[in-house]
Amino acid sequence: MTAAAVATPDSETPFEPISLTESGHKLLAIEYLGMDPITDKDRLPPIGVAIGIHAHCEGRMIVHGATKLVNAMVCDRCSIRFEFAKALETYGDLRRSFEFRT
Repeated sequence: MTAAAVATPDSETPFEPISLTESGHKLLAIEYLGMDPITDKDRLPPIGVAIGIHAHCEGRMIVHGATKLVNAMVCDRCSIRFEFAKALETYGDLRRSFEFRT
């Protein structure tokens, strides 16, 4: 994916997968019937709710509270875990937080 393909947080562009690791783990948008497609502008879900789909195994990535400052998304199929700051508010914030890691 090129930098031009990445949506900005104020974009209405449909959600592009978020690269979580250099080895290819990606977060895909979770889609529910009757809901508008997720964009980078949308707020992250609360603890206990699916944040997206783990592209590798197609499991749901569930948000968990990890520490006072960190949340984690954990795959309900393969159990892989990725941490992110609780201060993040939108999918765009989450995307930017993983850009420097990959």
